[in-house]
Amino acid sequence: MTDPESGVRIFEYVDGPDASIVTPTYRQMAESLALLEWNPVVWIGRLFTMDNDFGKHWFDN
Repeated sequence: MTDPESGVRIFEYVDGPDASIVTPTYRQMAESLALLEWNPVVWIGRLFTMDNDFGKHWFDN
């Protein structure tokens, strides 16, 4: 098992509004890898849904 602290955390949970935000570390990494479109987590939705069109909207709202 890998240590969760040794990887890159993509989301940070915000308790008040019960939401998640993209961490600054991941945002910077996504920018340097040119993974940003209109949202830094678009590629994650595409990966999990295995669908380019539907996946890019997975995290909408």
